Amino acid sequence: MGINYRQSCILGICLEEDEIKKVISPAKYRDEPRFDPRTGKQTHTERILEKYEEYVYEVFNVQYQDLYGIQVHGLDTVVDNDEVLYIGIHIGDHFDGGRADLLQGSFSLSETDNKAKMIAEKLGVDHEDIELHFIASIG
Repeated sequence: MGINYRQSCILGICLEEDEIKKVISPAKYRDEPRFDPRTGKQTHTERILEKYEEYVYEVFNVQYQDLYGIQVHGLDTVVDNDEVLYIGIHIGDHFDGGRADLLQGSFSLSETDNKAKMIAEKLGVDHEDIELHFIASIG
């Protein structure tokens, strides 16, 4: 059994889950008494979940049911730690089941700037809002 390494770079924007998660219906709970089986006396109350929270993810005025199913203008989307959504273009994506090569691949600054301008135009954001994000995971 080995260790899987993955590292990638994505040029684009970063959205936190709490920025895009819109609650439609909050979770519903009820308090239920609990009793001592020997004496029959109430010992405490326990909070029981009756209905799960219902929510959608809203990204650029489009709603999605699943964070992993978000697609925006044909750009790459990456979800990191179930909390952060990156939207943009992958610049190098490396997966290896046994080792990591951090020096693999290259790109020029002018290519990166051109890609950043294209992403900004597609997303309708300022060119200065486009950033380079490094994502690494071991598992």
